[in-house]
Amino acid sequence: LKHRYVKLVETGLEIGSEGLPKYKEQRFHQSLKLAKRIYPHTHNMDGFFVAKLKKFANGIKSQDKEKDQLS
Repeated sequence: LKHRYVKLVETGLEIGSEGLPKYKEQRFHQSLKLAKRIYPHTHNMDGFFVAKLKKFANGIKSQDKEKDQLS
């Protein structure tokens, strides 16, 4: 997310628990609440993590900044 022009958006899934913006001492971006965690013991299926990313521009952020500095 730091190097690309994308953002995390709502998955549209009704199943699953919301993502974790914090775990023990680690803190993550608040947008991770939009992701879904599927637990095998709760949802009676394989466990996995779902996040939906939306691209809002082309290119890589760090390369674009370097090009602007050279100009």
